Amino acid sequence: MRAGVAARLLRLAERGGRPARLAAPAAAVRGMASQRDLQRVRRQVLRAGDQLAAARAAVYREIWNSAAAGNGARVTETTSGFLEISRGSVTTLVRETLVELDSPVVLELAGDRTATSARLAGVGLPVTDSLAFTPGAPHPALEFLRTHGCCVVKPAYNTGAGAGVTCEVRTVEEFTRAALHAFRFCPELVIERQLEGGEHRLLVLDGAVVGAVHRTPPTVLGDGRSTVTDLLLAENRRRLAHGGRDGLWLLNLHVDACLTLRRQGLSPASVPAAGQQVAVARATNAGSSAQCEAEDPTPALVADAIRATRALGLRWASVELTTPRPEHGTAWPGAGLIEVNSTPGLSYHYQVSDPARAQPVAETVLAALLRERPARDVPRPLAPLARESVD
Repeated sequence: MRAGVAARLLRLAERGGRPARLAAPAAAVRGMASQRDLQRVRRQVLRAGDQLAAARAAVYREIWNSAAAGNGARVTETTSGFLEISRGSVTTLVRETLVELDSPVVLELAGDRTATSARLAGVGLPVTDSLAFTPGAPHPALEFLRTHGCCVVKPAYNTGAGAGVTCEVRTVEEFTRAALHAFRFCPELVIERQLEGGEHRLLVLDGAVVGAVHRTPPTVLGDGRSTVTDLLLAENRRRLAHGGRDGLWLLNLHVDACLTLRRQGLSPASVPAAGQQVAVARATNAGSSAQCEAEDPTPALVADAIRATRALGLRWASVELTTPRPEHGTAWPGAGLIEVNSTPGLSYHYQVSDPARAQPVAETVLAALLRERPARDVPRPLAPLARESVD
């Protein structure tokens, strides 16, 4: 595909407004997967929406109840999934990944990838080269791609868990597909130089690392009979059957997945050999516990993570870094900081490949909350549900 054709397609998508944004993901994977395969996966993901939301709520309810037990606190579930956690006269409110630590303006800043990158670079952290663009004006991004050779395309803001992210974009065609996919989630996009090495996720609370995991991309295992789509659907059913306790996200046939398969000489309709490990995405967010290993981070990684949160004024965040040499942190050539998430998911640190190494990070967070949240800070119009637990 030529750059001019790509630019015309993307401009048309932008001019099409909301209908074009909704149709963009289907256009992005056209020709890489059959309509039957796409529809089968899409139906499964859509039908599982309520079940997955309930599983997510249940997993986080367990996490916070366990944290409360470790802190000698009482948990009362209120309306809309909020949990009121009290110890003596001190009370705090949580809801899944939401806690009372950082101010709204700091959270807003951390959610803007362009502003965040500028602040991190300003304090000397090795943030990957990046460029903001819109589908209506893609030529600077296409030039960026030509310069850097291998890139990531993603929404500029208001997403999480890898939504809209496509990795290892190398050609104009791949760029066009990735931009269409990201456009579904945000009207403004970012292209970044692809970093090298393994991905490390560190949780930082008040200037200290309280948990760390090393994540790899999600895979399925061939059996010599099933197509990749069949294997993907079966893995999703397995996760749902586990009630979200082995992954809170389902695999999908988006652009990142289809390109990852194509790089292995496969498609969703391919039948992998028995025992063949097949990567079904390059982004790591949709991995299960098998792709998430608890680790003791190196001093260099710890220092990088703490610097990142301080640069953004965050008390509580996850910092994702990529490096070929963890002992050197992001100072090694090709390494860098991926992003800082101000409402970090906790489940990754509980759902790890070795359950004996699960990290009870919520207990540490709750201890900080209960040290400083007096009862007057919690409004009381929230009616308790019938369930109340004392741990």
